[in-house]
Amino acid sequence: EAGATVAALQTRWTALAHEKDINCLCVSPDNKVAASASQDKTVKLWSTANGELVHTLTGHKRGVWSVAFSSLDKVLVSSSADKTLRIWSSSSGACLRSLEGHSGAVLKASFITAGSQVCSAGADGLVKLWSAHTGESMLTIDAHQDKIWAITTGADGGELLTGAGDGTISVWRDNTKEKLEEAAVLRDETLLKEQRLRRAFDTKDWVAAFRTSFSLGKSRSLRTAVEELMRNESPKLLEQVVAEVLCEKPGAQTKPGQLSVLSIESLKTLLSYLRDWNAISAGGGTGLLAQRVLFAVLKRYPPPVLADAL
Repeated sequence: EAGATVAALQTRWTALAHEKDINCLCVSPDNKVAASASQDKTVKLWSTANGELVHTLTGHKRGVWSVAFSSLDKVLVSSSADKTLRIWSSSSGACLRSLEGHSGAVLKASFITAGSQVCSAGADGLVKLWSAHTGESMLTIDAHQDKIWAITTGADGGELLTGAGDGTISVWRDNTKEKLEEAAVLRDETLLKEQRLRRAFDTKDWVAAFRTSFSLGKSRSLRTAVEELMRNESPKLLEQVVAEVLCEKPGAQTKPGQLSVLSIESLKTLLSYLRDWNAISAGGGTGLLAQRVLFAVLKRYPPPVLADAL
């Protein structure tokens, strides 16, 4: 009876289940089937009502360390010293898929996120997350310096706990939602910057075109800006644009020979682009553009200043 205190226990059935040590036992969500995992390389399914052997699951090449049922589907997962996990049908006993990825014995496995994923932990100190439906490895965490013997989740599934042979416990929080939100924000910011870049080209705002190309990490758009500037404007303007781009704030002017922290980072990026342009076309069109820009940089910042900064 639910809530009643257990005062006595009576044996319902006993079975000589395996030829070697039994490492793990678990019961299905409907309490009708028990699973046992053994050093004899097998997993066995038993009727909890009468102890009848329902299925013997074979396929592992070394001892089986753990077994767990899914709360979502009629499947179970086993983990073995052969470095693999196997997902089985509890109805037919068939192996549905084999999961490979650990470099050592897989000591613990369980279903998480309402049965949609499998979490495994091994002697290699790794925790791995797998898709229960496809068997695809979704995440690998270098969790501990020693063998991981225990894993469990919080009641809401938002946290994962791991325990290792070195005596340490680690708590891992699911931050998937935050990562997705960060990715969405970054995507929106990138779209705005790309719109700003197109507007800068349309209005021939070369300083904005240079700055936005840096921000987006687009060497090609920067090269296009230089091409357009050189085609329609004077070399003097290129020098002015380079000088303003390397200032700490838009519209500000540093004194010749001065570099701010932000200027140094922009300059490093610019020089890496020039190196690539020169490598693409030695003596050709892009090489000539690189030389023009480099000349503008050297005119503003003498080589000794650049050497000290970089």
